[in-house]
Amino acid sequence: MQFVIDANILFAALIKDSLTHEIIVSEFAEFFAPEFILGEFYMHETEILQKTKELLKNSKRFLKTWKSE
Repeated sequence: MQFVIDANILFAALIKDSLTHEIIVSEFAEFFAPEFILGEFYMHETEILQKTKELLKNSKRFLKTWKSE
């Protein structure tokens, strides 16, 4: 499935374990977002990673997947 995602939805899904989180980390979903979303993540990376319950390596894997597109 293909989705367009904005920063607020993405960051909320990274922070909270939810259905949206499960969809985002799924191998069966493909996401499109404005290029500036990575910059937004890096601006708030520390805060997001402090709030998230996911391991740092999962966040890094997720970003690596986005960067490779």
